[in-house]
Amino acid sequence: MCKPAPAANGTASDTNTPTKQCSICKTTFPSRSALFKHLRSGACDARLAQAPTKANAILQIGYHSSTPDAVEAALRRAVGAAGAVKGRTGASSTTRAHLALAPGASAWGDVCACCLPPCEDDDKWVDAANARAGGAVEILRRAPLLQNFKADACSSQRVEVLVPSKYIGELKAFRDAATALLIEKRGARSVARSWHAFCDDDLPSTTRRCCPGDQASSCTVKKVHVKTYDDKWVVVALEADRFLRGMARKAVSLAVFAHAGVIADVALHDEAAFVRPWASDVLEALGPAIDPRSEGLACCKFAACERVANASVDAVRAGDGARTLAFRETCRRHGACIEVEASWAAAEAYWRGRRSETCVLPEPRLEPPPEPYEAALTALRALTDRGWPSSSTARSKLLVSSDEGGSFSVGATPTAHQPNNNAESDVVAAVFALERELIKRHFPSRQPSTMCAINRSARFRPHLDAGAGFGQRTSLIVGLGDYTGGGLVVERVEKNIRYAPLQFDGWRERHWTLPFKGERFSLVWFTPLTVAPPVPKPPLPPFVLEACKGDLPAPPSPTPTIERLAPGCVLVRGFLDVTKQRNVVSSIAGRAFAARAYDGGGALKCRTVCLGGQDWDHASNAYVATDGAVPPLLETVARDAHAAAAAADGALPAFDVPDVVVCNFYEEAGRMGLHRDDAESSEALARGSPVVSLSFGDECVFALAPSRDAERTRTTLRSGDALIFGGPSRLVYHGVERVKAGTAPAALGMRAGRLNLTFRSVV
Repeated sequence: MCKPAPAANGTASDTNTPTKQCSICKTTFPSRSALFKHLRSGACDARLAQAPTKANAILQIGYHSSTPDAVEAALRRAVGAAGAVKGRTGASSTTRAHLALAPGASAWGDVCACCLPPCEDDDKWVDAANARAGGAVEILRRAPLLQNFKADACSSQRVEVLVPSKYIGELKAFRDAATALLIEKRGARSVARSWHAFCDDDLPSTTRRCCPGDQASSCTVKKVHVKTYDDKWVVVALEADRFLRGMARKAVSLAVFAHAGVIADVALHDEAAFVRPWASDVLEALGPAIDPRSEGLACCKFAACERVANASVDAVRAGDGARTLAFRETCRRHGACIEVEASWAAAEAYWRGRRSETCVLPEPRLEPPPEPYEAALTALRALTDRGWPSSSTARSKLLVSSDEGGSFSVGATPTAHQPNNNAESDVVAAVFALERELIKRHFPSRQPSTMCAINRSARFRPHLDAGAGFGQRTSLIVGLGDYTGGGLVVERVEKNIRYAPLQFDGWRERHWTLPFKGERFSLVWFTPLTVAPPVPKPPLPPFVLEACKGDLPAPPSPTPTIERLAPGCVLVRGFLDVTKQRNVVSSIAGRAFAARAYDGGGALKCRTVCLGGQDWDHASNAYVATDGAVPPLLETVARDAHAAAAAADGALPAFDVPDVVVCNFYEEAGRMGLHRDDAESSEALARGSPVVSLSFGDECVFALAPSRDAERTRTTLRSGDALIFGGPSRLVYHGVERVKAGTAPAALGMRAGRLNLTFRSVV
């Protein structure tokens, strides 16, 4: 609706100066009264009815030599004050910056979803939008929004890279060589591989860096296209499900120089080779980056919403319209420049200057450790003699090889779970004493850590640290033992850590271990941030169940029907008519129902009261004996329900006199997670003592499963139904998934919600 625009300085302004604006027609008024008079006149009613609130149009846009901020600002100007950009394929964000186009790259196939006012002529609107944009962005096409269109969910992108023709030679030969190098096939289908080494390093600090094996680094390259542009340049285009920032330029340059013989040996996987860009145990440096002006986003495809060719599909797939072709030519001419050619020459010089050298590590010399490392090294060697602890599954995935050792942590975590290896008290004392001494000597401003990762003969792949609490800003690492090699690489910078402590940000800086020979230990001290305990929700307020109200005549009594859900699990539908239901509910009227709490602050999503000689303690998951007894009326109803079920299923054991009736009351938001009733005595469980469950009030969706992870069987329990399970189904998993509000019989007159009575024999 129309809202008054606030004054620029937040205070009342001169009434003679127009400061209030109608958000629909953009007319300004000297006062709030004048604006409201305008609104009451109905002058904007028709336009208000037409004003869109959701994305309703697709724009195909182009740009070059612009920063992301300049593109966004120009796009906002282009759509005007009455429009809004709802999403863009080539846009960057704090979490997706590794997928955005690099600053300076071109695009003529970028698309965005917009909320735009209606127009009669799309071409005229495009002309006006381009005039508003001011040249930083070119609107190439406007079309209606496709169904299910999401700008950030494209299924395929095509990115072009300009390459000097002197490196390519015969086009088909290069295309075949590039296809063999860049595309991994499984049969006839392209599969994903990790492109972590191909992503630009100059990402925003808020963006997680790409590491081997990360889902964020996984891309599937599908096709390679090669086409001559002019006598000096060739266009190489890659099609992939997505591209990391800079990935297309680095991938094409790798293929170019490998095809030209500048790079002699490139590994397709993790095998030994001169260049191993897809290896998981290194983060390959692929030479100086090619100038981003050589790169252009040419096309985006959205398989989820592209069905038949039309104007909207052409817009998202960068059709061959005159505007698109003209702007593509502008972008290519812009990329075919001296600066781009110079960047290719620099990359060639880098690869020609790099030579494959076999690194042979010298034998380590045995020498005593410097002071103050002696006590810690002695404790680590003693632990090796006793048997080195095994690595966790998660940490093992980060290790290149750990046949002779491994990695584990000691100290105090911010969660309830503490490391099992704290039992190695001599090692724990020695490593934390060493840190205190290193802080005293080298890092006086550092606070002592609460955790330490202890590694032996462990060579780590490139990774970022993780774990409970995420971690303090800097970790402290040092290497001990008699070894050669084994340096630590932090963001491609090698550091010697043997008896040379180093602080680094392991949570934001990628790091890995170089090959080594000999006995190598390393200690990494860190402090996980405090994990805030979950804020417990306030428990549901207790209430006293009232007797059924109303005097509506009871409907005709239904004929009970039997449903055998599983051997020993029987549902008797319509077991109690409405009159009998009222009698049962009235028999427990006046009881106070309260929410039971678990240790740790959690609470049941229903209210509970227990009747009989036992009370259920949810915190300890056990029964507590009381001096009560099950009301005779309820015991009789339960016995009759069991008899009706046992007549239909011989797998049900004989009826056990119940020791307790657990009464649960569910309101509309009430739930009960999947669980099994196993707190009764071992004797009761061994004989499969039947559980009788009666439902009153609103219907619910009830789930059963043989195990917690198995497929669930769902059924609807209605007021008056009886569910009996025992024998082979005594420990079946069951739960209440949803309460169907307003489905209780009108003649019942019970408080709104679902009441469930469960009869159990505890002993």
